[in-house]
Amino acid sequence: MYLSLPHPTFGSLIPFCRRLILWALFCLCPLVYGQDGNAPRPAYDIKADWLVNFIRFVDWPDNVFPEDHITLMVLGKEPNADRFGGRDLMVRGRKIIITYRTQITPDDLKDCHLLFITRPRRKDASRVLQLVGTRPILTVSETAGFLTEGGVINFVRKEESILFEISQKNAGKSGLRIASRLLSRAEFVEKADNGRR
Repeated sequence: MYLSLPHPTFGSLIPFCRRLILWALFCLCPLVYGQDGNAPRPAYDIKADWLVNFIRFVDWPDNVFPEDHITLMVLGKEPNADRFGGRDLMVRGRKIIITYRTQITPDDLKDCHLLFITRPRRKDASRVLQLVGTRPILTVSETAGFLTEGGVINFVRKEESILFEISQKNAGKSGLRIASRLLSRAEFVEKADNGRR
């Protein structure tokens, strides 16, 4: 059985086509620009912003920083090399100096305050953490099991979101204190007393 529909006139097709076009644009826009109407940001741009914010919400022991700068060291040039380029970054009245390494030596760590081990260098994480030991260095990576190996902060991806997990226990071993505001944003927190949140 078929329904017999009246043939539309030319005049009635115009508003119908207009509604059809608007509907198609409404459906396609989220795919192009993301749900909030903005183009989705690359994951490493988001991580670069978080690395700078970590410095704002972590306390290092007294007299760790030189008077004029804080060093953020990236192990692995891909895909981070251009994420901080051209940006004059200042935190706590000090300039953030971004340096890149393909290998880490004990001498490199003498002027390092935040060390980010990128995914392409994840195989080096265990060895690098052994070099770091209990130095007051905020270690960050994006590798499963990084906190278990002794790291302090690890980026994780959940669906389309970039989140992070924190080990207060490992931070304490390095003499670092993490502000409650940062802890509250973490997806997972390993507390100093071996508890979990």
